Amino acid sequence: MADILPDITVVNGKPTVVWVQNSEGDVLQQTGEASIYKAFLNNGNWTMEKLKDNLGSVDGICVNDNDGNLEIYFSQDTDQNNFTIEDKEIFKISENGLEQVTDNNIADTKPQISGGKVYWYKNGQITDGKNNIDINEGSDRYNIISNGN
Repeated sequence: MADILPDITVVNGKPTVVWVQNSEGDVLQQTGEASIYKAFLNNGNWTMEKLKDNLGSVDGICVNDNDGNLEIYFSQDTDQNNFTIEDKEIFKISENGLEQVTDNNIADTKPQISGGKVYWYKNGQITDGKNNIDINEGSDRYNIISNGN
């Protein structure tokens, strides 16, 4: 097993960690299946739970506390073929279950949350699904920097 891509937030005053686990111990996720786990600290003890399994490779994950409810956004290779990228889509896990946020023939990757809003990379742009910002770099590596607004 390989635990990768951790992220942390606080939900209802409890530190909560979310991460991806690869069943074959493959940090590059060329083999095996991905599962998403969460753990939270309650009265000095960690409680761990598997949230979703049988996923394709996950290349980005982020967590958010939305009014006391944990939200997890991640990008997944939906056809489990790492040689194709146009099938990478954004998904959300919340108290309502699993929801597919994007569904198109363009790679949607690397979700990040800032100010309670999720952003991701899509075809040379950073987007929130409604607004797009062109970036000049040919890479999906970016950081959202907030001034607190």
